[in-house]
Amino acid sequence: MDILEGCLHGDGVDINVDSRAKAFKFCNMAVLLDPPLDQSVVQPILWELYELNFWFELPALDAYLTCSQNKTLQSCQKVIKNCFPGHSLLIPDINYSLDGLTATNWKHHIQYLLEFWNVLKTWAGCPEVLKNIILKNEGNYAEEEILTLECQLAQFYTQSFFNRFGRAAVILHCINEGS
Repeated sequence: MDILEGCLHGDGVDINVDSRAKAFKFCNMAVLLDPPLDQSVVQPILWELYELNFWFELPALDAYLTCSQNKTLQSCQKVIKNCFPGHSLLIPDINYSLDGLTATNWKHHIQYLLEFWNVLKTWAGCPEVLKNIILKNEGNYAEEEILTLECQLAQFYTQSFFNRFGRAAVILHCINEGS
């Protein structure tokens, strides 16, 4: 607040501190702003913001980098939805916060990682190492293979995003299990 304090007294700025909201609703629950928010309240809110940002940025980048010119918006969204548990790009479900691409157990995110690969492999500039992956049955992957694929996909996605939009990509986060 100290950085912006001088702005509060500028011409045309009128802030009535008493008129600030004392609460807001999140997931149909009233959240009081005073006293400071508890971590158990803040983490789900931040998780949802990261989730929504990623959900909006991935299709935007896909639309820009896709190699196939005859893909429809619906077909692109269907493929992208498969990257997420619940297959939705509209309403994040906190119950999936430890599933999918953010699963802490590598065996639990193989399916979603391969769906993510299905999206990225069609992009312009996709490295040959990603284009030439030979699919196996999900149960036949070793942990090292999955972690290597995850790293390669993350590097390609984040660099592609930066190259296109000139800023770091918002990436998925998970909520600590103890929260």
